[in-house]
Amino acid sequence: MNDSKQWRVSIKHPRLLVFYCLCLSFLTACNQDSASNHDTSPSVDLGPDLTVDIGESVHLSPTIKNLDTNTISYLWIQTSGNPISLPDNNSSYIAFTPLVNDLLEFEVTVTDNQEQEYKDAVSVTVLPENGQYTAQLNWTAPTENENGSTLTNLAGYKIYYGQSITNLDVSIVVNNPLETSYDIKNLDSDNSYFFCISAYSATGSESKCSDTVSIL
Repeated sequence: MNDSKQWRVSIKHPRLLVFYCLCLSFLTACNQDSASNHDTSPSVDLGPDLTVDIGESVHLSPTIKNLDTNTISYLWIQTSGNPISLPDNNSSYIAFTPLVNDLLEFEVTVTDNQEQEYKDAVSVTVLPENGQYTAQLNWTAPTENENGSTLTNLAGYKIYYGQSITNLDVSIVVNNPLETSYDIKNLDSDNSYFFCISAYSATGSESKCSDTVSIL
């Protein structure tokens, strides 16, 4: 006869034990996943670059992560393209409507209460409408006559442009001496254009044309 004894352990609530084991496994897996995926680093994200049509509203607002939005400040700057009027460059967002074919670039700097800065940038491509585009010309108002004397009777400007640098056959009169920009619309995107600007006085005298600029 075999005198060895066999010990048996009985479990009164086997389902409870299985449930406990499953919960323990689930919590362990969740904790491991949380530790690997939870990123507490502060970040600022303006999202992907945008492509819009002329006249389409643009709204730029950064996604802020792991920063107290009640204690941060904003600074927006435009780094490329024709100048866009930003009524408040310290706002949490900017909004505008581009009126000309352009490539605009903006940067936002977010500063926390510890003076740490976080930056991001985004570009906005403004497409021409219906195969046409607008050329925005900008210039600096003259202050002297060609002989070096002070200019006191500036009356306006004349813009000359055309598809050949030797034949600027279209002219536009800007009869406001305070204007320093002008939009020429409905230009054919398949053609090249050349532009120059002159100033004229109240007596009708006209300056030499500026250096010619081109859009190819």
